[in-house]
Amino acid sequence: MLRNYCTYRNRSDGIDFTFNINKCCDKGIISKFYPVFCGKDNDTFSISLVLNNSNEVVREIGYTCIGTGQKVLSFSDLLKMYLRVPNYEEQKKIAVYFDILDHLITLHQRQLEKLKSIKKSMLEKMFV
Repeated sequence: MLRNYCTYRNRSDGIDFTFNINKCCDKGIISKFYPVFCGKDNDTFSISLVLNNSNEVVREIGYTCIGTGQKVLSFSDLLKMYLRVPNYEEQKKIAVYFDILDHLITLHQRQLEKLKSIKKSMLEKMFV
């Protein structure tokens, strides 16, 4: 698996398949149960946003995946699905925007954890 490629577990107990982007390493080995792909003439991050957040796509996945107990969404079936996405330039802008938002959320979460730690420490000092 390469950096900025998308993957998903092709088996699920329901129709909730999660599409993830590899941002941590340049190369890696992954199970055959996790198809790896990138967008052709598309931004992979934007494609993952659509796959993870579009109600239309969730319905399409529900019709496409097979199995009675555990559902399977094969990569070949995923490729046959029609996704409505904006043009490449707009996808890039959207991807940058959401990447900045993700970064800001992470920073605020860290700040919140630090403040919670300070609060806990102060309360312990107040109520010995």
